[in-house]
Amino acid sequence: MEIDLRIQAITAIQYVWQTRLASARLYRALAERERDAEQRMLLLQLAASAERHAARRAHWLRRLGAPLPPNEDTLRDRVWRWVLVRRGSVRAMEHALIRSATLLAAVSHSNHLSR
Repeated sequence: MEIDLRIQAITAIQYVWQTRLASARLYRALAERERDAEQRMLLLQLAASAERHAARRAHWLRRLGAPLPPNEDTLRDRVWRWVLVRRGSVRAMEHALIRSATLLAAVSHSNHLSR
């Protein structure tokens, strides 16, 4: 039973790690196309924040003796980033907020499991 909870926690943390890195790539792609300097800076700050969040999850995975999953885009990530970048920052941010809520639920669940 305890091993199952550990595996579930690791799987959730790995998912969050991959998703935060995908979010950082999205924010950077949006920043590249953003004309407004203030908005571009905000997007770059969000990318840096997502990368720091991913680094914390990588630390947890190392402490658990778990491997980091591949840091590569899935086809789904690439298609979504392409669509969102073309729709603009506002639509992409709406998507990011929804995705963040999903991540928050996953982190909360993994924190509960790792206690």
